Amino acid sequence: MTASSKHYWRGFLPLLISNVLITLLSMITSVGTPYITDSFGLTSQQAPWITTLTSMSSAILAPLLGWLGDKRGVKTQFLVGIAFTFIANILCAVTHSFVVFCAGRFLSGIGLAASYPACMSYIADNFPTEKKVGGFSILGACITLGSGLGPTIIGLFLSVFTWRQLFWYSQILVIGMLVYVLLAVKGGAPEGGQARKLDGVGMTMLFLGIGALISLLSLSTQLGWGHPLILALLAVSAVFLPLFFRHEARTAHPMLDAALLKSRRFLIPALTGLYIYGIKCYYSTALPYYFTSGLGMSSATSGFMLTILFLAAFPLSFFVNRLNRRFTTRTLAMCGATTWVLGMLMLVIVTETTPLWYYVLAMILPSLGIALLGGMPNACALKGVPPEKSGAASGAISLLSNLGACLISALVVPYLSVFGAAPDGTPDYVAAFPQVAWIMVLLLAVCFILTIFFPRDKAVSPQLDSQGESGRDTPCKSRC
Repeated sequence: MTASSKHYWRGFLPLLISNVLITLLSMITSVGTPYITDSFGLTSQQAPWITTLTSMSSAILAPLLGWLGDKRGVKTQFLVGIAFTFIANILCAVTHSFVVFCAGRFLSGIGLAASYPACMSYIADNFPTEKKVGGFSILGACITLGSGLGPTIIGLFLSVFTWRQLFWYSQILVIGMLVYVLLAVKGGAPEGGQARKLDGVGMTMLFLGIGALISLLSLSTQLGWGHPLILALLAVSAVFLPLFFRHEARTAHPMLDAALLKSRRFLIPALTGLYIYGIKCYYSTALPYYFTSGLGMSSATSGFMLTILFLAAFPLSFFVNRLNRRFTTRTLAMCGATTWVLGMLMLVIVTETTPLWYYVLAMILPSLGIALLGGMPNACALKGVPPEKSGAASGAISLLSNLGACLISALVVPYLSVFGAAPDGTPDYVAAFPQVAWIMVLLLAVCFILTIFFPRDKAVSPQLDSQGESGRDTPCKSRC
């Protein structure tokens, strides 16, 4: 264990706490989506923009913030994210224009694009080898804690305050985070990171390619696939995404290192993270509509149901590293994906008369999957990545994860307004929810197949690591 790793928790704690708070604040537009759409006179077909723009921003800008972390250090990376979160909350609180509100949600994604990759980079660079899987699992557990407490807290506050007031009051937490990170986190960039240059051309291509892709998916359910705007966005995406990957493979300082995507060791866990984030987005976005607008539950009850989903995973997450000493990461990943499939199958058969205890059970079961897959894929993907590239690698993982959330929010959630709708177009969320759940079952089946090819890692023992026999990270190889 190096000298810097002896106190790895001391430097990690403020980053971890701030990340939890940023995740918790993002729940305002999860439980509050039905109220926000009512304020602007929108339907659930237009509602995904509220969450999609945040995920889109997180995906597109994650490599840029990863570059900033490699260049200036995680402290600067985190502070930039907090600053943009502060600006975004002001815009959302004061505006009566949905366009300006969407701009605020886009800016809020910068906070997520900075915070989660910064924590991943810190674990990869500073945690001892035998503690990294546990560190990522605890990170996932704490993010899950923020996701779990968020719906209940936000739901309770929405029964007293308006969503605009919540954006104002949240600034107290944002300012507290800013001061905490300034005082508690040390600055400094990794060795070798200073040499990285900003790939502006790649950044522009990525922005146009992914932005067009997510936009066309969000608008397709409203305008139809044959609309000229949809075809134009499809053309932009089809041109700039291939150009981006071609450019990244040739440039000396890529925003997204193409070599990472060629490594099975990196790609399989990163793609698993894409699926997991997408499914979590479905739960946090679709369930509030189903419970609040479909079944007529209060925001507090709706938030409580989401809390069960995320909070039940919290205790188990602390045992993942111990489980990893007995079972391989592949075995744990397959078990986690199985619980996701079973939990979603339970939602396929729900009706208007389904008792509340059944929903509670349907929330607890997939929470096991959240615990097992909340952080482990990131640990596997980052294993062997050198410190000067950990920011770029973390940015790539965050890009793929948030892309999964974007795709689900933009493409799947709008079908809640399409399936089972009345002849006059009035949505029937109760009838549509089980049908949309079938789509998610198919996606989860693909995710399960992906975990079959997961790396077969096991956590090394501290004793072996101290002797230098098996605790040393090895470079990425194609064999898993």
